[in-house]
Amino acid sequence: MQWRVLALALSGFAVAVLNPPFQVCDESNHFFRAFQISEGNFNPSNPQRLPRGLLEFSYQSLIQFHPLHGTRSGDIRGALVELANENWDFGTRVDAWFPMTTAVYSPTSYLFSAAGIWLGRFLELSLLTQFYLGRLANVLVGCLLLAFALRLDHGIGRSFWTIAFIPVALVQLASFSADAIANASAIAWVAWVTSRSRILGLWPDRLVATALAIAVGLSKFAYAPMLLLAIAKRWHSRERRDTARIAVASGLSAPLLWSLICASRFQVGRPDSGVDPSAQFASVLSNPMRFLDSIGAFFVHVMPDAIINMVGLLGWENNAVPYPLAICCLFWCVFIFWTDSRNLSANESRLAIPAIGITGGITSIVLGFLYVTWTPVGAQMIDGFHGRYWIPMLPLLPVALSLGGIRGEQWSAQFARHRCTTIISPALGITAVFWAIFERYHWL
Repeated sequence: MQWRVLALALSGFAVAVLNPPFQVCDESNHFFRAFQISEGNFNPSNPQRLPRGLLEFSYQSLIQFHPLHGTRSGDIRGALVELANENWDFGTRVDAWFPMTTAVYSPTSYLFSAAGIWLGRFLELSLLTQFYLGRLANVLVGCLLLAFALRLDHGIGRSFWTIAFIPVALVQLASFSADAIANASAIAWVAWVTSRSRILGLWPDRLVATALAIAVGLSKFAYAPMLLLAIAKRWHSRERRDTARIAVASGLSAPLLWSLICASRFQVGRPDSGVDPSAQFASVLSNPMRFLDSIGAFFVHVMPDAIINMVGLLGWENNAVPYPLAICCLFWCVFIFWTDSRNLSANESRLAIPAIGITGGITSIVLGFLYVTWTPVGAQMIDGFHGRYWIPMLPLLPVALSLGGIRGEQWSAQFARHRCTTIISPALGITAVFWAIFERYHWL
């Protein structure tokens, strides 16, 4: 277990340093939110007053490094030195509009990256160094959550290990994205639910389970139904059943409370964006068939690409993993999930149907949320869906595949348990990520 976590930590640190600033989806918005929290401002209102230099740093970084018109290999170091030495204006504050989704995210997803920024500011380091410290803080927390998941006795550790090294998940871990904590918390939660025994005392176990449930519920509200997996399980002891109920109740209550706070303070996104959540929600009520048609169009036209992008799209559209390598990563993930399904006990296998239902429910919630908050009124297709939204649901797949009749065969399970296969997941993930980063920024 130790060397696996160390491998993830080293890989995450390398990606965090080698991937230029803001080259992960929406990382600038997540960085602004983390910086805001590092100043002690947890307010979810919109717009926010941020230092002018912060916005200029983001804008200049995007111009320098964006694949469409950015800096090429030989200029990377010079561009970073220029960003580090720039005297950014922190005395003037200007209005900054967050997208609705980022603005309402709870501070839970940003506490650790905000702590990295605060440490850099306390030590009077450059803004660029503060940026990298925030990234590295997310890597550290993600590794600790994976170490906890691998330590538990559940039989599907290979699946969790494989998910951590999916190219997109690895890049998100080494960024400011709220998905970094969402992915790691989801893995740790499913590991706790499927574990056959606890490794801690009663009250430490209860505190850890409650903290994980709150992290899952608050990281992204759409993934809160994952907590219901603990209710569906038949626990062998009354203590663990009570622990599960306390954790689930806490995890579901936390996002409801945060939603009330947001409802009282949040101003719906930028007026000129063309998105009107109130009008879109009214259109769903008046004409639900239009919403269903949009979902049908999503599954026909978007879903195939979204599945590939789940393992192959690292950030911007042309900063992607080579297609054959992405396909290999996808098939390897499915194989590991399939073979790991054999290792679940009969009690955990009963969670297969709830896991399938929860996955479908979360997907529906995500699509509905994007339709209301991200899709312009009258659009025929749901906008804003990325394959990365499925990453927190992947820990449920080994459980879902344990449904009778589709478990992995004995020969495949023996192959998957072979020592040499342990390095395939990190080899594929690391190769894919570093190929994309070096091809884009450091070789050409």
